[in-house]
Amino acid sequence: MGELDLENQSSAPLEIAYTLTPFQFLELVVTGPSGVVVSEGHVSDRYSPSLEPLTLRLLPGEKFSTEVPLFATVPQGKRLPGVYQVQAVYDYDGYRAVSDPVMIKLEQGA
Repeated sequence: MGELDLENQSSAPLEIAYTLTPFQFLELVVTGPSGVVVSEGHVSDRYSPSLEPLTLRLLPGEKFSTEVPLFATVPQGKRLPGVYQVQAVYDYDGYRAVSDPVMIKLEQGA
């Protein structure tokens, strides 16, 4: 698991409309030990839609945080021992935020 913060660094309020979760626009790009992307699908595939659209409103400087399973989009068969790089990409309505990559070492039998 990793903690992900979505922070409004602008000087104006930010509103994100969603039907699954505020993180439905999040992609985790996981690169395996061989340097090939091993993640498949979308993080939001794990959630059920709400009946009505909801809105997350972040004031300037405000954060929304949650824990995210970093290997949620990596099939079990591709989880081999070695060092992986995980990078979060959030795309919403013309806005794009990309995290610094995080290195994770996966041990045998994990």
